[in-house]
Amino acid sequence: MEKSAPGIRILTKEIFWVAFTGFFTMIAGLAAAWSVWLTVKAGREQFESGRPYISISSPGIKEYDPGKFRIQFDYSNIGERPAKNFTIEFFLISTKYEIIPLANSISRISNDIIPKAMNFYAYSAPQITPNWDTHFEVFVFNYQDAIESKNHSNTYYFKWLKNKARPEFWDLNNASFEEGESLRQAILSHAGTL
Repeated sequence: MEKSAPGIRILTKEIFWVAFTGFFTMIAGLAAAWSVWLTVKAGREQFESGRPYISISSPGIKEYDPGKFRIQFDYSNIGERPAKNFTIEFFLISTKYEIIPLANSISRISNDIIPKAMNFYAYSAPQITPNWDTHFEVFVFNYQDAIESKNHSNTYYFKWLKNKARPEFWDLNNASFEEGESLRQAILSHAGTL
């Protein structure tokens, strides 16, 4: 026998170990890349979860002078970052889901809305009285994340029941499907008309 035969056998063992090491190095590299991807994804989700989120409380219609009423509520940024370019669009919508053109408006709030600070909003609407027929009072909040400059919006509405002292209040996302979709369509049909 030739002496080269044992050398070939050793060479085969070397190739095996090189391939074995290379394969597991590749697996370790893929695991490291997967770990980095998961970390970046989790960090991004954490960052986005801290976005500004404007919420309202204590809604109602109050008489501020005899026969003159205003819609008022408290609002606050319950997110972790400030909101900027905050506007409130107001619509009155009938139970037939048609815009009532009496008091539609846009209010621009110039200051940044810092997290956890309570703010007060009042809209004087002398044509609104508690004796009105059942209707919806819709508020669309538009604002930007002050850090990321990403636009956000929330829509809230009161369902004012005739002769009821306090309106029922919902986030539009929690409305019944039919009612929510009908209100969304009414709002979209008049988007940009204010």
